[in-house]
Amino acid sequence: LVVPSMFQPLIAFSWTPMTSLAAPAALSMALLMFSVALLVFMNLITFEYLMVMAFLNGTLGGLSQPSQQALIPYLIHRKHLMNAVALTSAVWQGTRIIGPGIGGLIIDLFGATLCFVATGVGFAAMSVALIFLRLRDTGVQEHPRAFFKEMAGGLSFIRHNPLFYSLIGMSFANAFFGMAYIGILSGFAKEVMGVSGTGLGVLLGASGIGALAGTLVLGSMGSIRQLGWLIIGGSILFGSLLILFSLSRSFPLSIVLLVLLGAANSAYMIPLMTQLQVLVPDELRGRVMGVFGMTYSMMP
Repeated sequence: LVVPSMFQPLIAFSWTPMTSLAAPAALSMALLMFSVALLVFMNLITFEYLMVMAFLNGTLGGLSQPSQQALIPYLIHRKHLMNAVALTSAVWQGTRIIGPGIGGLIIDLFGATLCFVATGVGFAAMSVALIFLRLRDTGVQEHPRAFFKEMAGGLSFIRHNPLFYSLIGMSFANAFFGMAYIGILSGFAKEVMGVSGTGLGVLLGASGIGALAGTLVLGSMGSIRQLGWLIIGGSILFGSLLILFSLSRSFPLSIVLLVLLGAANSAYMIPLMTQLQVLVPDELRGRVMGVFGMTYSMMP
């Protein structure tokens, strides 16, 4: 996911969002899921093939995600950006909570093949929606240049704007350091808390519920003037709660801390993404969001 995201800024900004990589990438991911479903159905799936599929899925996701983020301001007015970013995050947080449970139920009842087929249908539907998407005209004129010149221009813009490199730096710190707790949560639950897989599911669900709650609250608040203070306060609260969680040895207390942790993460990441979307010039949107996607893709 990280490697293709590094090249996303070289590609996404060379076309308008109407002709970006989002739709082709979604269609390719659909075909990928259908191929896995066929192999599972024929009992020909192997570990090596799954590794290749995981790499390709990450590659396509790394190419697609920044393009999808860059689409948002072309669809709605800037004053509604925070609501839109919150709604987008709410969809992700909601699937994070209920997705594993639904997937496990489908596997138990119908087998893994149907899971991959359903995922493929979802990606195919998204690609069709993106193809027929009609975007508002921003008045930005395209002046195609060499890829690396465009890349250098985008990086130069970020480097000479303290707000942008600060926000993108915070995004990297959140992804690489802050969200690392999700990757080690299974070991923490077993070795420190002494709970089983069910307990791990509760802990993961608590984090997701908190993130979803924070997202919905922010989405319902409309425009907020002091986003900077919200970003700073949310990041400090997130770090403090993460430290407290690492010291906790009580399972009920850990559940409460994870709920608050998820809410605090939403409290500063959603305003952060909103600020990026509002302040970046339209002609630089693909480049800046590509770099942002690259940093956020470094989540362990």
